[in-house]
Amino acid sequence: MGAFAVAFILISGYIYVSNSTFQMYITRREDGHRYYFRCGAYGIFFCLIGIIISIALDRFNIPTIALKCIFRTSIEELTGVTQYTKSLQDYLSLKMVLGSSLAVVLAPLASKLDNFFRDDEQSRNYIHKEKSPALEKFLFECGSELQTVLITLKSRKVYVGMVNDIPIESGDVEHFSILPILSGYRDKDKLTVSFTTNYYLHYQNNLNDEGEPVDGSGACLDDFVEMIPVSEIAHIGRFDIDTYKSFIKPIGAESVTPWMDLQEFPIDRSGSANITPNEKA
Repeated sequence: MGAFAVAFILISGYIYVSNSTFQMYITRREDGHRYYFRCGAYGIFFCLIGIIISIALDRFNIPTIALKCIFRTSIEELTGVTQYTKSLQDYLSLKMVLGSSLAVVLAPLASKLDNFFRDDEQSRNYIHKEKSPALEKFLFECGSELQTVLITLKSRKVYVGMVNDIPIESGDVEHFSILPILSGYRDKDKLTVSFTTNYYLHYQNNLNDEGEPVDGSGACLDDFVEMIPVSEIAHIGRFDIDTYKSFIKPIGAESVTPWMDLQEFPIDRSGSANITPNEKA
């Protein structure tokens, strides 16, 4: 009976950890032995609840009544333990098996309740705030605050954009996605930034409010999302466009076209770009 009880305990713990979104996010970031201990701990917890339930049912003799009414038998006949021969050890062993069996039923119910009361967004928020390393916390804060970031890759490619998605389902984040606003490169010697592509003007001129092409053909907003490998990042930091505008003025441009504030700076749809290719940071 002990072997069956241990098996049910581990199975119930695994069922709960695998089906609860919150627990799944946590265990994906833990080592193998911590995962086994977590499954065992929750399995024991559900087993104890099952034992309490089985004792409560036995107190009112519900199992015996149900077996006699449905199957015309009794627990004593099934187990061979009679009221004259059963000892405390027999009683506890039986309750252990019954409790661990109930644990397999309780585990999926508990995972569904956990997912109902703590949705995916709440689980992700907790993971980002409490369990994530510094880079993931930074990305999460920027994404939550809609703060633009400047990313320099090891290839000296530069992106300015907004954090779009941080996948944590598989454990440690190996890549994330951004919606680019500007892109360019860093000078090899001076490490100054030259912006060569202004995505923002394209979004404003060619996409509607839903992110679909104005003329009905071409790339939509989601098509511009870029995947950034974490292993290729040389530098990442916040990028405030208003502050950048106060330091940098377009070279060879007579007027400043918009960054983010369309009311203050009307878009020049005739063709002049927001940032010229030679502009430095």
